[in-house]
Amino acid sequence: MTQQTVIIGHELTSHTRARLIDGSIDAVITQDVGHLLRSSIRLLRSKITRVSPVLSQEKIRIEIILRENMPEEKQNISI
Repeated sequence: MTQQTVIIGHELTSHTRARLIDGSIDAVITQDVGHLLRSSIRLLRSKITRVSPVLSQEKIRIEIILRENMPEEKQNISI
């Protein structure tokens, strides 16, 4: 039986996106960086104010991105 190596990247960037498209990698594991940042701020604030955080709000979701379910690339808007 022949085994096939599966390559998995971390975070969906322009580089990992290109590798998914050309087949160099098979999947990317990514997280919502904005949610991670907001959650960190809320947890720090809860420590300072001694108010319990809403734990269900602080669960950071992990996404598995494949070539077939890759979201469209966001365009930067200049003002």
